[in-house]
Amino acid sequence: MYLKAALEGSFFRQYTVGVYYRDGIGVEVNNEKAFYWFNIAANNGFRDAMYELGQCYVNGIGTNVDHAMAVYWYLKAARERHSDAKFIINNLSPADIISFLDKVCNSRNEKLSSDAKRLKGYIQYDLYKDDADNGDLGAMKNLGICYEKGIGTDEDLSQALYWYKKAADEGDADCLYFLGMFYKEGTGVEKDEYQTYRYFKAASEKGHLDATYELSHCYEYAYGVDEDIEEAFYLYDHLCRKGYRKAQIAMVLLVMFDSNNFTPEQIDKALYYLEQAGEAGYEDSRGMLFTYYSIGVRPIKKDESKALYWAEKLAEEGEIKYQREAYERYNEGIGTAVNKQKAMYYLEKAAESGDIDSQVEVCNIYIDQDDQKKAFYWLKKLAEGDLEEAYYLLGIRYVGGIGTERNYSKAFYWIKKAAEAGNVDGMEKLYKMYHDGVGTEKNMREYRYWKRKWDQNK
Repeated sequence: MYLKAALEGSFFRQYTVGVYYRDGIGVEVNNEKAFYWFNIAANNGFRDAMYELGQCYVNGIGTNVDHAMAVYWYLKAARERHSDAKFIINNLSPADIISFLDKVCNSRNEKLSSDAKRLKGYIQYDLYKDDADNGDLGAMKNLGICYEKGIGTDEDLSQALYWYKKAADEGDADCLYFLGMFYKEGTGVEKDEYQTYRYFKAASEKGHLDATYELSHCYEYAYGVDEDIEEAFYLYDHLCRKGYRKAQIAMVLLVMFDSNNFTPEQIDKALYYLEQAGEAGYEDSRGMLFTYYSIGVRPIKKDESKALYWAEKLAEEGEIKYQREAYERYNEGIGTAVNKQKAMYYLEKAAESGDIDSQVEVCNIYIDQDDQKKAFYWLKKLAEGDLEEAYYLLGIRYVGGIGTERNYSKAFYWIKKAAEAGNVDGMEKLYKMYHDGVGTEKNMREYRYWKRKWDQNK
């Protein structure tokens, strides 16, 4: 009766069946089945089952010992006011609970991971609230983050602002930066350019790199302060020397759009930093360098050899556009000596990446070189990619065994696709195949149909 009710979805009965199997009440002890039913009931929200599931994980009942999962289920039961679970949780430090929950957060089970993160948020919020009330600077910042992001509590931007300001007043650089972003974006407050500048400047003076980057923008675009291009350049330079990639992009853009105000040395420095970002593969720095060198964007001089260098970097990352660029440069000798072998290497990379034009070019090159196996390979790629022009050519190669083994059934398949796509040669070949029974059974009705189509279109 209990098992029937459990199977029908009664949470209490599911839990009870778990107890029976664990304790051997009316059945033989079976820890695996006990764990199974506790798990079902716990996931359905039955608090006693949550506690028992925690016990299973602690003691290895029907499952492997897993203290992180035990804490997770004890915590869930405790939040449902289970007294024994509350006692266990209250005897653990918040740091230990968070440490255990971090392991559950990394679970591949998305639902479990998400729920563990939610529970962790509750613990963090309670911990930060107590410490922030007692004047702990780090807790003030973290509590503000909890309110801003809705971690362990409801989102409350006014409370986030309150705690950020308290921490900022104590000199916390992160909170000074957070306040600058609040006033810049109008988050919980009205946008205010001067307050944005003021907070970014205060955070920058404490060495906060993100704030320094934002402060550079303030000087560059006269946001909350008078325009000061020299100060913007100085701050970008400071950030670049620390390897701050966004500044390496921003500096070169600053110089390019106002090059008359910069010395050749400053221009060279900006370009040097952009190349550092390029070598690191940061965002679109490589694409920018290719463009600047390939067309010559003032004040950067055109340099086809450098353009090729960056095209190759991007080509090796799998970007079709730059695989084509590298191919064309080696094929035509732009920025380098003509090198047909390297040209073919990049053309084939573009073809393998799925570029139809490159696949057609590669196929035609192999046909011209009388390399029938490779020509067949690319024709097959094109046909399977639904390039209609390739259907008939592939079919004919199957008929003649050109670059592959002769296969009439495959020949018929591709020639029929070609005919259906309107290829006149395909129509002629198809009606003959129906007439002679090549690759298919003889079919005079289809023979007459396709011969008539061919007569109408030849």
